[in-house]
Amino acid sequence: MGAGGAGPASTVPGVAGRRLAGHEVAGYRVIDAVYTNGLALARHTHPRPALSFVSRGSFNEVTRRGATFCEAGMMHVRPSEEPHANQFDDVGTRLLIIDVPLEPALDDRRIRRLVGRSAVVQDGAVRALAGQLQWELHHRDQASDLAVEGLVFGLLARLIRATGTDGAGGAAGSERAAGRGLERAREFIDAHFTRSLPLSEIAAVAGLHPTSLSRAFKRRFEVTPWQYQRRRQIDWVKAELERGDRAIGALAHEAGFADHSHLTRAFRALEGMAPSAARRRA
Repeated sequence: MGAGGAGPASTVPGVAGRRLAGHEVAGYRVIDAVYTNGLALARHTHPRPALSFVSRGSFNEVTRRGATFCEAGMMHVRPSEEPHANQFDDVGTRLLIIDVPLEPALDDRRIRRLVGRSAVVQDGAVRALAGQLQWELHHRDQASDLAVEGLVFGLLARLIRATGTDGAGGAAGSERAAGRGLERAREFIDAHFTRSLPLSEIAAVAGLHPTSLSRAFKRRFEVTPWQYQRRRQIDWVKAELERGDRAIGALAHEAGFADHSHLTRAFRALEGMAPSAARRRA
């Protein structure tokens, strides 16, 4: 991730981060790299698709479709030649990057479909495999080639299943994959409801187009992603009002509202009363 260029000797061509370890096997280039000091990369492209697992910190990626936020535990899938810009965490971001070879990997329809569009995957098996792969890069021995190759292909298989790009099961398989994507979207909102969440970012986590996500989310949960997030914000504020006597203005900011008035309008719209009235009833 990031364009190559002038920099320290440890900078990997095609990667702007500082190289911690790396290995190439079966045409797949695997790199453990760190991006420090809030590094910002202007719009650029890469000739090969890439999988980027965030093991520490976070980053934002901006493409023509919008912004995507990735934090520790997430795997980002990026197609080749997709123009994008990056902003990394001020305290440092560590990425495990797998550059996918154009040949023969993309001759496999399943891999081609996986890396043919951007996606963000949150999956326990992916996290475990990525962690093992990162460990192998730093503990080399005579079996490392076999271990790294096996883990790379294990990750590809898991990502294909997690994103529903295996093509198995026809329409039923697609429906199951969409259902998993909607659950990932809901879990993502649950974890980040206190900040602004662009629909494009939620859609990337779900592996769906923003329009498709909005419609499918409403069918499944009977509210739009925005309405679900607002409900989570108000429920959190209600719980805090019952728990103690903290200032409502402070709760407003922590819950992601612009100010006390913004919270009051949203709270009244859902609860039929102001936060102050809810506190008195608690």
